[in-house]
Order: sequence, then C-alpha cells, then structure tokens
Amino acid sequence: MSPSEEARKAERDAEKARKFAEQQRLADQLNSLLTRIGEPTVAVTIHPLWALFSESYPAYLQSPEWGEIRRRVLKRDGSLCRLCLAKAQCVHHISYDEPVIIGERDEDLISLCDACHASIEFDGTRQRSVEEKLIVLRERLGTR
Repeated sequence: MSPSEEARKAERDAEKARKFAEQQRLADQLNSLLTRIGEPTVAVTIHPLWALFSESYPAYLQSPEWGEIRRRVLKRDGSLCRLCLAKAQCVHHISYDEPVIIGERDEDLISLCDACHASIEFDGTRQRSVEEKLIVLRERLGTR
C-alpha cells in the first residue's frame, strides 16, 4: 500500500471512529438529561457489527455476519455481476450507513466481478473516494 493510500485509509478509519464516538456521546447526553429531569435512563446499545465495522473494516469483512450478508446478496443477484453479468466474486457497499453495515438494507449492496469491482474502487492506481465510487457506479449501471 502506498503512503497516500495508507493516509486515506487512516483518514477513513478515523472518520468511522469519530462517528462511533459521536453516537456514544449522544447516548450519554440523552441519559444525562433524563437523569436530571428524574426520568429513567434508556439503555442505548450499539449493534455489535456496527461497532466492529467502526473499529476495523478488515475485521468486519472477516466476520461471520458479513459472510452471511455477502452470501445473501450474491444469492439475490444470482451470483452475477450487476454490471457485466460475469460471475460475481465481490459484494460492494454502495453506502456505509449503519443499516447497510448490519445487514438491514441489502439494496445498498451490489454483486460485482473482480474486474468491475476494481474499476469502481480505483482510478488507475488511486483509490476513489466513496463519493467518486458512487458516481462511477451510477454511470456504469446507467449504461446497461
């Protein structure tokens, strides 16, 4: 991995950690307010798969839960790449929102072959941003 790729990965990991910390901070604030007004606090739980994703994307991809989500999406798509109809090997995240990550919104996951996945993920040797990937994917889906 090149230094610029490592920097982008570190930036993405830091952003996930910030979002996770923000969720926890908001939960703590809610309970603090409830305590001050004499109301019972609420148990705020963060889905374990979301927590795993927030801590380590590679660990998330190795989890049995992701394996099940991946199998489900490949089955839905007939194990075919949604771009070129070749055999799909990958399931690509269109969104990294919590419902997608924890397997509650499969419509934001798409089966792709390795070649199409690489063409979405990279522009030459440069990894695309999440926004760029979405633009390229939408363009490619519109051509079929």
